[in-house]
Amino acid sequence: MSALVPRAAGWVPRLAGPVRPGSTAAGAAPTFVNKNPRNLERMRLARKQEGWRLEPESRMYWHRAVFEATNRHTSAHVEHQAGRRLASASSRELCVRRHLFSAVDVCAAEAVGRVLARRCLEAGITELEFPTTEEQLERSNRLRSFVRAMEEEGLKLQEPPAIKPEPWWSKDRQQKPWHVPEEEVVG
Repeated sequence: MSALVPRAAGWVPRLAGPVRPGSTAAGAAPTFVNKNPRNLERMRLARKQEGWRLEPESRMYWHRAVFEATNRHTSAHVEHQAGRRLASASSRELCVRRHLFSAVDVCAAEAVGRVLARRCLEAGITELEFPTTEEQLERSNRLRSFVRAMEEEGLKLQEPPAIKPEPWWSKDRQQKPWHVPEEEVVG
């Protein structure tokens, strides 16, 4: 049985019987389990796959952007290190295509970059790896406009390094970003 009890926010039901400590009826749970699979990646604690030295492509990323420009279309996607596609955009999509004069020019690459960046931000991806060289950026106007559009929308095209576990006794142990040294607080 429950009865209505007056509180500042209005009438709320009162639970009959005792409330055990630690139960959700008493308020917030004393422990919290984060079930977000990307939690360790966002805290930079997840391991990046290093791959083999002789492989042509590096696997040192959590999220990687792939840009593809063909004679007919311009497309790009973001993939996770496990191989899954997380977000994609293409000039083949009707909502993008109707705003373009051509599906292969510089404006198409810029539009695909903006759409992909917004979809990444909606998915919670703010930093990703985009393996390209300065020589490739100088040669291709489409690639340059794609990169510029993604950066203008707020994506960082370089992932931060992963925090590697070191022994607690090491003097070269890297400080975790969420820890504040005592000298900074006191000083």
